[in-house]
Amino acid sequence: MFGKKITRGSLVEVARRGGGLVEVGAVGMGNWSLAQILEHVALAIEETLRGERVVIGAEDRRGVCEFGAVRRWGYRRIILTLGYIPPAVPAPPAVVPGDTPGVEEAFARLEGAAAAFEHAAAESGRVWPGQRYMGWLTASQWRRFHHVHAAHHFGRLRVTGGSPTKGSCAG
Repeated sequence: MFGKKITRGSLVEVARRGGGLVEVGAVGMGNWSLAQILEHVALAIEETLRGERVVIGAEDRRGVCEFGAVRRWGYRRIILTLGYIPPAVPAPPAVVPGDTPGVEEAFARLEGAAAAFEHAAAESGRVWPGQRYMGWLTASQWRRFHHVHAAHHFGRLRVTGGSPTKGSCAG
């Protein structure tokens, strides 16, 4: 299995790690193939971008998150600070991958989503619409979430033959 190294740079780094997985021929160990995992990570980033951004304090945020403030704080601490996503948390329907995406197509989608996120994140002083468990997040917090999320899935892959090449996510 690949290590669960979490980086803190641009989401373009997540796409590079995905490209490393393609290069070494990684395969899924659970219900999803490598292509489906790459597509899922891309869909999660795209879903973040779908929401309309609002200036902090400009709107009433009640009802955005189905959990109370203490639970939101706990989820933020576990996921954003500790870098841990519990296994077996079901994916929301909007980010469930299709049955047969091609690996190259899924990788291209991930590259595009990462670049679009970084372009949108260039705006400062904004919060982005709520996440189910953590509520409203800044662009920086969303970036961290997507790094942790990618590491969560990439850490469950294995190589069928040979060893990971330099520049892959094995480090």
